[in-house]
Amino acid sequence: MKTSQSQKTSIIAAWVFILLASLLPKVLLQEIFHQTVSANLQSVISASAIIMGLLLSVVWEPLHRLRSFLVLFLVLELEACMDRVSGYILMLKGPRINNSALPVNPY
Repeated sequence: MKTSQSQKTSIIAAWVFILLASLLPKVLLQEIFHQTVSANLQSVISASAIIMGLLLSVVWEPLHRLRSFLVLFLVLELEACMDRVSGYILMLKGPRINNSALPVNPY
């Protein structure tokens, strides 16, 4: 009985962390509280929910089996954040001009 209860707790906790790391908090903040949520704030909310789950998995025994799932989830979230940051950096540098494509003055 204890094992099935522990499995149910793990499944419910996994769904809670998935919902907290999804766009659900952004939708709630924007539609109910009329707050603007940027992409960066959404990333912070998602990463915070996952880190909270990791910390909880250290303390609470039924969540121990979710630790690898939460680590993978955090890596994916950080990768998406880094992809967004690299896109900003490229945008700030401006367009690149390929010098080999420019016509050469023969004189």
